[in-house]
Parts: sequence; C-alpha cells; structure tokens
Amino acid sequence: MAEVEKTYFKVQTSYGFDIACVFRPCTHPENEKKNGTIILGHGLLSGKEHPLINGIANGLNDYFSICQMDFRGNGNSGGNTAYGNYYDEADDIREVVIHLRKMGKNVTTILGHSKAGSVVLLYAVKYGDIPQIINVSGRFDLSTMPSNRFTPAQNKLLKEKNEFIWMLYGKHGKKIQTPEGIVTEEIKKNDNLLDTDGEPLREYVVRQVDIERRFALDMNVIKKINPETTRILTIHGDADEIVPVENGYLHDKALSELKKNNQPIHTLQILPNVNHNYRSKEEQEKLIQTILNWIN
Repeated sequence: MAEVEKTYFKVQTSYGFDIACVFRPCTHPENEKKNGTIILGHGLLSGKEHPLINGIANGLNDYFSICQMDFRGNGNSGGNTAYGNYYDEADDIREVVIHLRKMGKNVTTILGHSKAGSVVLLYAVKYGDIPQIINVSGRFDLSTMPSNRFTPAQNKLLKEKNEFIWMLYGKHGKKIQTPEGIVTEEIKKNDNLLDTDGEPLREYVVRQVDIERRFALDMNVIKKINPETTRILTIHGDADEIVPVENGYLHDKALSELKKNNQPIHTLQILPNVNHNYRSKEEQEKLIQTILNWIN
C-alpha cells in the first residue's frame, strides 16, 4: 500500500467542544469515487489511533478515504465522556459527517468497534443517512457487562455515593487504575498523574445515573432502521472474551425482519478463533477481508 499523508483537524461542534480527527485520502482515487469515505469509531476509553483502528485504516485505505475520530472526552477531543452516552457519541459522528460533507467528501460508510459498534447502529436509527453500517463486536444486551469490570470498593462507593472514579486516563492510551474508586495518596505518591503532554490525566467518573442510562438502552430500537436506505454488516469473533459472541446473534435476530426487495439488509459474520480486540495480524486480516468481501 502506498504511503498517504495524514491530515489532522478538529471539528467545531454545536455542543461547544471540538472533535479531533485524522483524515487519510484513498491511495487509489478511482476507488474513492466508487467507495467514498468511511468513518472509523473506537471503543470505550480508546482513541482514533488505537492499534486496531489504525490497522483497519491501513487495511481499507486502498479502497476508501478514511476519517478516524476521537469521541468526546477521548483522545484529543474536548468535552466529557460518560458510561452510558451512546446517543451522545452518535451525535459526535453526526458532527463529523456534516464537516466531511462540507469538505466535499461522500461519506458512505461508518464503522464502529465495541462500544462504537452499538453507536453506529444508533446513528442509523437516529439519522439514517449513511448507506453502509459496520458493527464490529458491538454489544446488543446493554443491561449486562463483565462481572469483574468494577472492583468491590468501586461498587461500594457507587451504592453509597452514587459515583466513583473508575480510572485516570490520558489522550493516547495512558491509564492508571483506581481500584478504591478514588485517587488515593498511594497513587499520588507512586504514579505520574500527568499525560505525555504534561496535562493532568482525566478522571473517568462512573455515576449511577450513567449506568441506569446504559441499562435502559434497548438495542431492539435498531429494528427501526430504514431498510430502503441502509445495509448493515455485523462482525464478531467467537472467542470474544469481553462482548460474548451471542451478541452478534442477537443483532442478527433483531435485524432479520428488515429487508429490501425481499432480501435481508443485515449480514452476520462470525470469525473463528478471534477475540474482542483483534490483537494479532491474522485476526485483523480476517476482519479486513470480511469487510472487503461485503463491500464488493
């Protein structure tokens, strides 16, 4: 693949903060005319240049122009993130779509990994103006989460104070765990609480209201996606240790009745021996090839 020059920019949103993006033009202009621009969305407390997002971008750049974005409160974007802010992140995508269109780009596809897998589907429900949606390892049942996600001390604070600090995090992946739910004196003494740019790390505060907001989000709402204007691909690894593969089948069940010209608009691809974060080169190659087979 030929090297392309990345352009970093920020989208001034209508919400009073910036969304940080990086744009890569398609290496083959004739393919951009055919396939347009794809927006890539990252998972929980991740970023636009996470190794998986970069891997997807590298694998697709011969076929699409690529826009990688940081959701609010993540990476170099402004604003604040929250545990149950799925629709907020769909609105972030909307701001980027509008900006890219002003740049003259034809946004044909949005892809989201993990949390953003759910987000891109909700975008299709709310806005319905992007013809191709790719959900990579998204969770369907948002009333569940890994049993070990929060520590006993964090859960105790949640019950008593309605909130706790889950962790400290930086713009480019630096994280400091706060297992007691607060920034203890030991953490202050032993850890560097500054990000790589010298700015203080951000606190990820989990509030009871955010958890309730997440648990109340019924992904059956995706049944409202317009089948006349949208086609959807769900990809899930059968060795996913964070979002069980059953979620892929639940997406398929919810979307099975959506058809155009009597043909289903949803395709489910289960990848054998693939985990949640697609860490290996082989896993990423399976992912990329699945996307390209569906696109073409």
